[in-house]
Amino acid sequence: GGHSSRDGLARAGAISHISADYFILSFGMNDSAPWKLVPIDEFELNLKKIIQILGPKRTTIVLLPPIFEEKQPGPDKRTAKITHEYGKVIHGLSTEFGIQPIDLNPKLNELTAKNIEYYSEDGVHYNQEGNKVLIDEISAFIRGINS
Repeated sequence: GGHSSRDGLARAGAISHISADYFILSFGMNDSAPWKLVPIDEFELNLKKIIQILGPKRTTIVLLPPIFEEKQPGPDKRTAKITHEYGKVIHGLSTEFGIQPIDLNPKLNELTAKNIEYYSEDGVHYNQEGNKVLIDEISAFIRGINS
């Protein structure tokens, strides 16, 4: 399940015609999954094209959060090392296009420090606590651009 940057690129043209103030991208986690692996150079190119199609002045990217390898079932797991490399691409493109990314990591680190779990049992998807952080940070971002 889940969509990759390939899927996003295939939809970007149609989505660009939507009368939206902002587009929030969240790619990389599925791109870095072993069973769906989008090579990192293709991932970077896909994101560049998506940003160019949607327009960098009305696009932001959610930075990749950490993953918990030990919670993932089965032998084929996403690894922190690989997802970190995809995250570096997102950081680089944010800088290149002058995009202010949405970074959940400081708030997620606060939850970790308080021993509050924010992932579901699979170590990748958010539980209620993680989704609250996601919604709060996206809401803060939107308030920031509307002020």
